[in-house]
Amino acid sequence: MIYILSNEKGRERSFSDTDWWHLYKLAEKNGLDPEDTKLDPDTVAFSKGKREIDEEVLDEVAKWDGSYFPKSHQKAIVTEKSALNWATTLENVLKRDIIPDEPLPEHVKKSLDIGKLTVGRLVMELDATDSAEYFGGSQGKETLRDFIAFCQEGGFSISYRPEPRGK
Repeated sequence: MIYILSNEKGRERSFSDTDWWHLYKLAEKNGLDPEDTKLDPDTVAFSKGKREIDEEVLDEVAKWDGSYFPKSHQKAIVTEKSALNWATTLENVLKRDIIPDEPLPEHVKKSLDIGKLTVGRLVMELDATDSAEYFGGSQGKETLRDFIAFCQEGGFSISYRPEPRGK
């Protein structure tokens, strides 16, 4: 699964499910206090095969748990305030220098993709690798800097699509 984040400036970032989970955990472990996400009613209607927003759709939107891990054909909305909280939290992570300079070995990262990761109701049994280690090395730090800049541009939406076969 690939998470697609689209901000208000029309810019997109994509993350594998494992990358997105570790990014969320890194921020959460380091003081992220985000507002809950809101569910986009248009995507709920679409997921139900409806052309219009009706009471059933509005009921599902009202029952949304605020997760940063939407289900298929849904879009979660992140406010500008929450996006800026993400940026500040991750900037502090980089300032505190807790991200290792050495990258996590690729074979360890690949094994994390094999671990159980069902985002629907968060069945997370991934390796106990610390999320700071997961983003180790210059490439991981650059990913964080790019995401910080993305968040500083304003609110964003989160959706996902299945990965192409053979990945």
